[in-house]
Amino acid sequence: MLGGNWGRYGAIALAALAAIGLLTFSYSQYREAAAVQSLIERQASNQTQIEGEAARREGQRCTEIIPTTERIDCEYRAKEGGKASRRAIRDLEAQKVMALWTRYMGLAAIIGTAVGVIGIGLVFVTFYEARKANRIARESNERQLRAYLAVDDASIGLHPEEGEIVLQIRLKNCGQTPAYKACIMGESYVAPYPLKEERPFLPVDEGWTTTIGPGLELGCAKRIFTDDVAYAVEEAKARRSALYIQGVCQYEDAFGEKRETYFRYAFAGIASEHGLLMQPAPTGNSAT
Repeated sequence: MLGGNWGRYGAIALAALAAIGLLTFSYSQYREAAAVQSLIERQASNQTQIEGEAARREGQRCTEIIPTTERIDCEYRAKEGGKASRRAIRDLEAQKVMALWTRYMGLAAIIGTAVGVIGIGLVFVTFYEARKANRIARESNERQLRAYLAVDDASIGLHPEEGEIVLQIRLKNCGQTPAYKACIMGESYVAPYPLKEERPFLPVDEGWTTTIGPGLELGCAKRIFTDDVAYAVEEAKARRSALYIQGVCQYEDAFGEKRETYFRYAFAGIASEHGLLMQPAPTGNSAT
């Protein structure tokens, strides 16, 4: 859970850094373009002032010319110069309007870029959350439908005439789908109760496997041979020792996941009107 949250927060932080970097770059480009444009405007304004001043001086000079022909030519040139100056002023005003709209468009582009980056981030977060929800739904569905092998019954049988004690475990598929490639390995032994040292489980022989459907069972029976069955039972009742059966069942669920069920049951002196009772040992019972 924490790893998934860190992944999501890292992605959001990366998108935020990318957005900030893109906005910073766009704004720097906008400032640079605005500075260049302002320089061009100042140069054009200065040139227009120079041309206007030249036209004004030309007009003053024309008034000082006394010959009619030269005055007419001078006034014509001054008039044309004034027209050119006015055209330059109108062009400058048009350039200023275009520059203003260009700046507005630049700001709009920066805002659009920011909105686009935010939108992409929201789409990514939505996609991440949707994928997370799908994964949770899939895992929940698998947990609901998968096979579960659990101990359904544990019993003990005494056969004094044969000198043996039979310990039996039955595993039941409590899930809603079959358990495939199921195989079991068990053993029985006499040891103190509770165990003073943990006893390792025998490895499973996968040479023989079976399929256990929903609600069906798989049994494991093991024998303990003794010269005096009654003495072994009395020792267990006195809890000076216990009769154990333990093992592991491996199987594969319908979704291809390998599962294991470990069991360790013992007869350690508990009895009822129905006979001797097996009980789970304090350790050794787990499932995946």
